[in-house]
Amino acid sequence: MRYIAVIFLLVFMKISLSAQKETNYTMLSDGGGWGIKVVQKKGDKTILMIGNSIYNGFKGKLAKELPGYRIVAWINPYHLNSKHLHDDLVNVLQREEYDLIHFNVGLHGWEEGSIPEGQYQPLLQKYVDTLLHFCPGPKIIWSSITPITKQ
Repeated sequence: MRYIAVIFLLVFMKISLSAQKETNYTMLSDGGGWGIKVVQKKGDKTILMIGNSIYNGFKGKLAKELPGYRIVAWINPYHLNSKHLHDDLVNVLQREEYDLIHFNVGLHGWEEGSIPEGQYQPLLQKYVDTLLHFCPGPKIIWSSITPITKQ
């Protein structure tokens, strides 16, 4: 009986620890349409798409064009000067290994005053440095801000 109690305790502790570990992945960008979305579950290689609401519109189409790839999307409301951008970015990068990272960050910073004058390049460099530091293996593709038309 004592062994059963010890086994139960060990199993309970393992469950508690794994649940605790999972809460470390809570991000400030979770909720509503924001957060991590596994778009395509199966594939030999994994692509991480990082972007804003525009990505929600084409992540499914991209997955159809890339059969054989696992597609993970982190849809977030951030721009390069957002307070919690880098904390959530590191969190996403540490979740798993990626073979390619495609990112577009910018649309939510369009509003005047969001990014101080002359700070876009240094903020973008900090973002890329974070990608390279916490996820040095994959190829990285950057898309500039989504074009805004007169219409």
